[in-house]
Amino acid sequence: MRAGRLDRQVTIQQNVPTRGTAGSEVDNWENVLATVWAQKIDQGGREYAIAGAQRQAELATIWRIRYLATITNKMRLRYGGVDYEIENIKELGRREGLELLTHAKVD
Repeated sequence: MRAGRLDRQVTIQQNVPTRGTAGSEVDNWENVLATVWAQKIDQGGREYAIAGAQRQAELATIWRIRYLATITNKMRLRYGGVDYEIENIKELGRREGLELLTHAKVD
């Protein structure tokens, strides 16, 4: 994996649910790893309307990072204030890197 292509710093987060004041479970995303270098490959997206004529866009993005054995599809990436949900993980080479297929919803 060529280091020169890893030109974006992303944060990997994991959901650690907590109890809210009413006793219900509340999502609480915490950083689980230090910031890692990644390559961003935009795959396109789509835009759709939701209730109240509000528009929302969904972006499909592939992120390539160095191999980390602890990454799962229950985690997400955070970059530039946008959260990217991990949909699929593909190993590159013999543990050289990972290719993460992600989706982000942007208002």
